[in-house]
Amino acid sequence: MSRPGWWRLLWPALGAVLLVAAYLLLNTTFMLYDDEGYVLITYQQFIAGGRLYTEIFSQYGPWPYLYHWLAGTIGASTLSHDFGRGLTALHWVGCALAGGLIAGRLCGSRLAALATGLITFGLLWQMSAEPSHPGGLISVMLALATLVAVTSLHQARWHVLGAVLGLTGALLLLTKINIGLLFLAGAGGGLLFLTAWPAPIRRLARLAATAGLLAVPWGLMGSRLGEPWVLTFAVHMTLALAGVLWLQRPSALGLLPVRLWFATITAFLLTVAAVTAVMALRGTPPAALFHAVVLAPLQHPASFLVGLTWPAAGWLAAALGGGLVFRAGLELRSQGRVSELTRRLALAGRLLAVACFVWHAGQWSTLTGVSRFLMWSLPLLPVFLIPLRRDAPASANASAALFLATTLALPQVLHAFPVAGSQMGWGSFLLLPLFAWGLNDSWPVLAGYAPRRLARLPVSAWVLLLAVGLGQLGLLLQTGWQRYHDAKPIDLPGAEDIRPGDNARLTLRLMTLNAAIHADVLFSYPGMYSYNLWSGVATPTAQNATHWFWLLDDAAQQRIIDRLQATPRNAIISNDGFDDYLLKQRVPSRGPLRPQLDKAYRPLLRYGHFQFLVPKDSDAAPFGLAEMLVADDPTAPVEFSTLLRTNLALQGRPASFQLQEVIAPWLVQATYTPTTSRIFLEPIDRQGRSLGPLIGLPLTHDLAGLYRVHLYCSTRPDLSHPYSLVLVGLDQAGTVLSESVF
Repeated sequence: MSRPGWWRLLWPALGAVLLVAAYLLLNTTFMLYDDEGYVLITYQQFIAGGRLYTEIFSQYGPWPYLYHWLAGTIGASTLSHDFGRGLTALHWVGCALAGGLIAGRLCGSRLAALATGLITFGLLWQMSAEPSHPGGLISVMLALATLVAVTSLHQARWHVLGAVLGLTGALLLLTKINIGLLFLAGAGGGLLFLTAWPAPIRRLARLAATAGLLAVPWGLMGSRLGEPWVLTFAVHMTLALAGVLWLQRPSALGLLPVRLWFATITAFLLTVAAVTAVMALRGTPPAALFHAVVLAPLQHPASFLVGLTWPAAGWLAAALGGGLVFRAGLELRSQGRVSELTRRLALAGRLLAVACFVWHAGQWSTLTGVSRFLMWSLPLLPVFLIPLRRDAPASANASAALFLATTLALPQVLHAFPVAGSQMGWGSFLLLPLFAWGLNDSWPVLAGYAPRRLARLPVSAWVLLLAVGLGQLGLLLQTGWQRYHDAKPIDLPGAEDIRPGDNARLTLRLMTLNAAIHADVLFSYPGMYSYNLWSGVATPTAQNATHWFWLLDDAAQQRIIDRLQATPRNAIISNDGFDDYLLKQRVPSRGPLRPQLDKAYRPLLRYGHFQFLVPKDSDAAPFGLAEMLVADDPTAPVEFSTLLRTNLALQGRPASFQLQEVIAPWLVQATYTPTTSRIFLEPIDRQGRSLGPLIGLPLTHDLAGLYRVHLYCSTRPDLSHPYSLVLVGLDQAGTVLSESVF
């Protein structure tokens, strides 16, 4: 097979391997603060016919809702946890492949494309923590738009470039306004520089582009510049943008026709009009859409802020890198190329950065790795964009492609403000193809210093980085497989194969079980709506927000109170660990709802940091919670002096019970059968009241309903280690019918 044929086959093969890794990592992660449940329940409400913003609360624009509606329709699937995670896996892999192809187009190197694609996948490991979140959709849109923009510039297809920039800008704006504005600022600034304006306005257009791009971080962060980390972020971003603009290639100026702007603006307006029209047909008036997309997000930075700890050495890197970039820009303007000293200094800086990356490659898939990449990228990126090669000057199209890719990617780093979580990876991964260009520009220069000894350096260097990317992928695959192998599936509706780790799995199942038994309306603090999806229990209203304690106004909170009070069988699930975290972050709790919850509810059961709360006058009984007692049956033989008791929802024919360890390999501490123990099932109601006589094992028929298990045994289980054991009910075939935690 020819080399191009192998190349075309390699990308689908790589995509398949990356999908396996993404599946394993996504399906072994469940973040207990449950952003996933929040977006899924709002998607489902919208697909079911609810009116977005007027009935359904959302922090996001309408495009993710239309996208998931279309995806569910095309896939003929209910929008469940499994389906949403499948889409996220595709987004994750799509970002990696697109990032690699961008690098391949900019560098003209297939090895560079493969290495960049693999490393991009590793950088975006946080995708596994945010399934179904609009961040994944945003990332793949950014990656695909940048890929099409770079390809269109290389091929001089101006109409495609304009249409893609306008379409993507509109859809991003209709997803998250800050991301849309960052994209439009980058695209607008890049096009202003590259367009062949008439002579009278050429200089004015470039001044406007420079001023606009440099103002972006200050306009976005202006209200929080009193925070040291925010001010540092703004300064570093400004220096990086200034360095990029200072190095802009004269050969690319005036390349694009003015008519490109007509195509871009037309595509933008048509997209906005089409989405607005569809939403109006779905019951969302334009005024409500404008308020949700434009006005409401302005409140977010003032309420919730999670920052970065900037390294002090970053200032030294910014000073040294900035001085080198300034020198290089002066030389490019006066001589058309950089001096030998500048080349050597830039090469030294790039090699040092690559060496640090290779040395710390194993830490890449950690929060520290992602945050360090983001923070060091800002002072280093302009250094990697200094053109060093003299043998093959870049064409105007290639220079324009690199510049536009940079102006599209660099502002997106500000995605990490105001919350530097998964946004760090989403906002910075498009910088990797730019670093790849800088390395590709360096290898021939280095080889030129010793042509005989270093003739194979360009290929060898990319092979080394490809090996690093493969090593990171291997680590992710191993981690995902180990976690998948060492955890049981959660086996809840729409989430059958999610394996979050056993204590988390038991928490989710326990809370879902009690919600299904005890509630006609279920609420949570913070908003954790996966429990509603799994149990089938309704939320009080369609105003379902994660941080409802500051996102919902008093009127919306009062409607929730009214619905809870009007529904006798209601319940609350609270996550005390996350509550403590919010207090440390000084996230305010506003409105009447939280005081009402604190006053009107009591804990029915607790497991780990989670509580299941019921109204104080409720006589509900806990289910799935086991206790060990002294046997209270006077007819029981002396050897059966220990009683294990638990309330269960049963569907099947229990034949035995096992006491298992919670953690893999789930060792069995004891097995209880009718021949070694005395086991009775007592039919009960939701309040734990007896509904009939005890039924002894073995059984002759299947059971369906609520039962209290009385298990008399001769040995006392060791319960000295909390959350270490679970009582499992099994049928004759060994199928698990029930689980009760101690």
